[in-house]
Amino acid sequence: MGPVAKLQFMELVRDTFNLWEHAFYSHSEGVLSDELRAIWHESYCEVLPLPWFQALDDSGARGFLPGFTKLHTDCCNALKKAQQTTSSP
Repeated sequence: MGPVAKLQFMELVRDTFNLWEHAFYSHSEGVLSDELRAIWHESYCEVLPLPWFQALDDSGARGFLPGFTKLHTDCCNALKKAQQTTSSP
């Protein structure tokens, strides 16, 4: 992937994080139902293990508000733990 395409792609990934953060806070403010929040969270957990989101693992949540940063960190830690469990003999 060339540098321009890589930059465009990383912006798309960051925009996706912004949408997840918006859904997180919309739910905490009572604007987004529990059902819709569960759908958003499920999609987050399904996509986070993909390589292009893993590339943002250390920096993906930078610049986000503390509640979403904690959610991101917790999900990344759970993912790493699950990967260690499945790769252990």
